[in-house]
Amino acid sequence: MILNLINHIMKLQIDTGEKVIKVEEKVNLGEFIQTLKKIFPRGDWRNYSIDCNNTITWAPYPWYYTTTSGTIPTSESITTTCFNVDIQN
Repeated sequence: MILNLINHIMKLQIDTGEKVIKVEEKVNLGEFIQTLKKIFPRGDWRNYSIDCNNTITWAPYPWYYTTTSGTIPTSESITTTCFNVDIQN
């Protein structure tokens, strides 16, 4: 038996070129907003649309892993126009 011990809080794909945030499954709204505030400290997330309940093609975009209390890279520090964020417990 294989156990997956990682508890994913949310997995996001952010496309800064198209200004779209993709969410594959249900997320806690408060945690989602807090995450967006960390990724977009200047509030740019307010100009984005959300695309949810879809199967997301995660490749070939880079992954950034963190925990709820960890550091999340800001949108200004990422050089690609599309990236994935995995928030874990």
